[in-house]
Amino acid sequence: MSKKEMFEGFDESRIEEYKKEVDPSDSEVQALIEQHHKYINDRFYTCTSQIYNGFADLYVDDSRFEAYFEKRKTGLAEFMHKAMKIYREKISNF
Repeated sequence: MSKKEMFEGFDESRIEEYKKEVDPSDSEVQALIEQHHKYINDRFYTCTSQIYNGFADLYVDDSRFEAYFEKRKTGLAEFMHKAMKIYREKISNF
């Protein structure tokens, strides 16, 4: 699966807008992260909180993911990682 396929239909540019001005736990950021999770869950596979946690780690641990986001905006990979971890905590309590 290509990166384009992975994110087709998810407007990650909206996340870029928030990166510098907003905390990753902000409700608007979390609403976008929820859309991200739903997109993966609906399009590819059942994305449990454990899977989403691992996916969040890829954003900073896998140089391919990190490079993809860092090319868009410096610090975006780490921002996504933090926002996804916060969201993962929320969904793991259900």
